[in-house]
Amino acid sequence: MRTKCIVYMDGVGLHEVSPDVVIQSIDENAPVMQHTTLNKGTHIGQWVTAEARSYLEVDVTFALRNVRDVPRRAQVLGRINDWAAGGGILSVNYRPGRRLRVVCEALPAAGDVRGWTNEYTLALRAYDVPYWEDDTEAVYTATASAKTDVLVRRGTVRTPISFSARNAGTAAVQTLSVALGNQKIAFSGLGLAVGETLALNCGEDGFQRIRILGADGGTRDAYACRTSESSDELLLTAPHETITLSAPQTMAWEIRHRGRYA
Repeated sequence: MRTKCIVYMDGVGLHEVSPDVVIQSIDENAPVMQHTTLNKGTHIGQWVTAEARSYLEVDVTFALRNVRDVPRRAQVLGRINDWAAGGGILSVNYRPGRRLRVVCEALPAAGDVRGWTNEYTLALRAYDVPYWEDDTEAVYTATASAKTDVLVRRGTVRTPISFSARNAGTAAVQTLSVALGNQKIAFSGLGLAVGETLALNCGEDGFQRIRILGADGGTRDAYACRTSESSDELLLTAPHETITLSAPQTMAWEIRHRGRYA
């Protein structure tokens, strides 16, 4: 049953699982924060030395519409468990253009399935990126061997960029760098042939990948080519950040980020 609050997992609405489903509420809990502190020498108060946003949880409460058929109720609850159990990309109708990558923290307790007035709650948590994000990435492109420009950050909090650089020159590229504000990632010994692309991004598991993509579709790891002085990642920390791209050959650059919202 379609209600005012609508929630989707990987594009499939909970209300689409069964016409019996009535969504009662979608509750976004406050993000869970962690602080590392040290006592002050005055013995009054503490210094905050580190802060981390641990996770963001969304609870979905629903009922099953006047279904006194106990086997049917049990079957619908099983289908709802299948919908939620694997997690995925969560979206809601009141946040158009936003998404949240979640895992299922708690499935609804079936309780007494004969209780046709029961309400059920499932808990979905975002651990990897505990922020609502834009559905689509912002993309900046340039074709040059060296270029300095300003990136405009989407969203309200810092967010990492990913990038790719295709060798559009006439000779192999051994060195390359991308600087963002006071952060920089540089490479040496790439052996990036004409037509090949160096790509830095995150896989579906959330881990950073640095690969060379061949013109024939093959890939090879390039993590070892990153210099030891390089930053772990490049973060857009301010609404506007200076970016500097550098390589010895003309490159087709593509810089991407997905806006995050506190």
